[in-house]
Order: sequence, then C-alpha cells, then structure tokens
Amino acid sequence: MEKIRRKNLIFDIEDIRRRLPHRFPFLMLDKIVEQKPGYCKGIKNITINEWQFMGHFPKQAIMPGMLIAEAIAQTGAFVGPPPEEISKEEKESLPKESFLISMDVKFLQPVTVGDQMAIEVKFIKKIGKMNMFYGEVKVENMLVTKAKFTTMDIE
Repeated sequence: MEKIRRKNLIFDIEDIRRRLPHRFPFLMLDKIVEQKPGYCKGIKNITINEWQFMGHFPKQAIMPGMLIAEAIAQTGAFVGPPPEEISKEEKESLPKESFLISMDVKFLQPVTVGDQMAIEVKFIKKIGKMNMFYGEVKVENMLVTKAKFTTMDIE
C-alpha cells in the first residue's frame, strides 16, 4: 500500500520507530515536521490515555518533566539531513549509536493533557565524540521547557 504523505511532515511515527529504539511507553515523539542541517522540530501530543497520567497527578494530569526532557533528547536524534539526502559514504562514517551523557533542563510552565508540545532542537557544536545541543519545548508558542544537552558517539 502506498504511504500517504501529509503536508508539513518529514517523518511519521513509522519513520520514527525505524530510527529510534524506543517503544511504548517511552516513545515521546509523534512526528517530525521540520528538519535541516543542525535543526529539527518534532511534535508530541499529550493525551489522557498515556500511562504516566494514572498517577501524575490524580487530580490534575501534568506531564512529568523527565518525559519532556526525554522528548527533547529523542528529537535530537533527528537533527541533520533526512536519510535520503545522505550519501552512502556519509552514512558509513556516521556513528552507529549516540548516548545522552548530560542534560541541564529548566521547566518554566507545566504541560497538561490536551497540549501539543512543539519540540525544537539545534546542534551547537561537536568536540571529539561529544555533540552539544540546545532544545526548547513550546505549547501554543509559549516556552515551557528549555535544555542544553550533550551526547557521545559510540562506534
């Protein structure tokens, strides 16, 4: 069956599942809507059906900060050119895996059920095998979370 390509969509959930090892309940991205070298924008829709809302918190469902930070890190995996734009030689030289080694996060506003998180990540610089990024999460164009994080390439 031919895949439907939607407007403003770079990677759908199946593309994301092929790229990331994460699965339910820890996959924190729904789609990637923008991507260019050094930048990526992902979307995560927050619904009451998610496991974390069974206890966080019973009287007012708030997205746990740790999961917002995880969404930023997962979006960082898509910073760079789309796979079809990478030459075979470039693909072979890319690291096989990259791991999060540090993250400095500031939570500015709560994220609640019904919100749509727009997650933007920018590549800052590379030092050896370490990659430094800056990420922001916005809900309705209001900044709710910001983070600086570092990953390390594993050969």
